[in-house]
Amino acid sequence: MTNVLIIGKSGAGKSALLNYLLGEEVEPTGSGKPVTGKGVFPHLCQWEDGYFVGFYDTWGLEADKEQEWMELILEEIRTHEEQTIKEWFHTILYCINANAARIEPFELELLKKLKSEGNHVLVVFTHCDRTGNHDTIEAMKQVLYSQTISPRHVVEVCSEQKRLLNGTVTEPFGREAIWSHIKQGLWQKMVEKIPKQAKAEADALLSEAERDCHAYIEAHGSLLGLYLRGQEKKVNTACEQILRACSAAIDELYQQKCSEALAFYREQYPHPAILPPPFAHLFVPHLSVAWSRGQYQKQIEEQVEQMRWKLEEDAIMLHDYLAGLWSEEMDGVFQNLI
Repeated sequence: MTNVLIIGKSGAGKSALLNYLLGEEVEPTGSGKPVTGKGVFPHLCQWEDGYFVGFYDTWGLEADKEQEWMELILEEIRTHEEQTIKEWFHTILYCINANAARIEPFELELLKKLKSEGNHVLVVFTHCDRTGNHDTIEAMKQVLYSQTISPRHVVEVCSEQKRLLNGTVTEPFGREAIWSHIKQGLWQKMVEKIPKQAKAEADALLSEAERDCHAYIEAHGSLLGLYLRGQEKKVNTACEQILRACSAAIDELYQQKCSEALAFYREQYPHPAILPPPFAHLFVPHLSVAWSRGQYQKQIEEQVEQMRWKLEEDAIMLHDYLAGLWSEEMDGVFQNLI
């Protein structure tokens, strides 16, 4: 099971593309008119034995409604990502009419935001049936490449058979390339998204632990200093316990995120058991005795900052591990499917 969100401006060819991918007309089509109502419309289909795809067609952007449209799209994505991995949009198809003169600034803004948040985005140029629009398409591609869109994530498509004015008949093409990307998106989405989610949640745990440490110091330290009150050992032990408990919680969080990804993958394709990577606990050194409350608070802040640097390393390690499964262990499985 994989979910695909189809978005783009009104007249971008989303409905025609959906009909082409499914091999039947499930959405009406029109010439540049908003034929899909406002909202998001799911279509469940079985592409091959045992392989289901949930396509979500969307309201096409109309004039002067850019902000409303972007908010609807982003909110729909966030809603799905608050659920299990199975409910995510694993691939986003962003449709652009190849006959358009340019890509609008708000479209580039949305694409950059989607990519920065770890989404697997495929830009689909529709209506590529005219032989004379090659230069226009190439110019728009260069704009996309400058906005972090990789050339391998851009596909040209003709969704319908057409007879041109010169009598030439163009046949549909691009379907297999899109299906290939959709299958890759199932895993690639997790490679990009899970480390980002894990790091964000771990960072929140660290911030909470830091606040707890400062609160304890405030409650047990005086303006004159910790040492004069004989509280330094008590405060030192308490803060270390808080940070170590946070470290253990973060380690468990990373293990859980990775296990969820692998469990989801095994639901889709039978594969020998794969174990999560051995994430090390965040190192918490012994805090030195501080002569003042301010010095001790600074130590806590420095320690938390060191732990955040370790989080960066863990996020990269998780990304590389998941990507490694794709390139080494999973590649053969996907190549057979594609």
